[in-house]
Amino acid sequence: MAKFSKDNQPEGRGRPTGSQNKQKAEFRKGGRKLLDNLMERALNGCDEAAKLVLPFIAKPKPYTEICTLDGELLQAKIKVITELEERLEALEQAAKS
Repeated sequence: MAKFSKDNQPEGRGRPTGSQNKQKAEFRKGGRKLLDNLMERALNGCDEAAKLVLPFIAKPKPYTEICTLDGELLQAKIKVITELEERLEALEQAAKS
């Protein structure tokens, strides 16, 4: 018989359902107080606290620069769409005459 198969599996393998690692358990004990303190400091004008809090409150909108690979792909797609519009317009003009 193979060492591990569909039928040959150890009993109770893996972490039990609902168990947490030590770091998460410690954070749950005092984490709310820590976050409240951080938010209060950010609201009172602490720049460092604001830098930590702001990315979670207001995520920046993504943008694409023209010189990046995504920008080049975007330019190529715009060119294809423009060419399709020109061909469609030419076909419509030919259909009218």
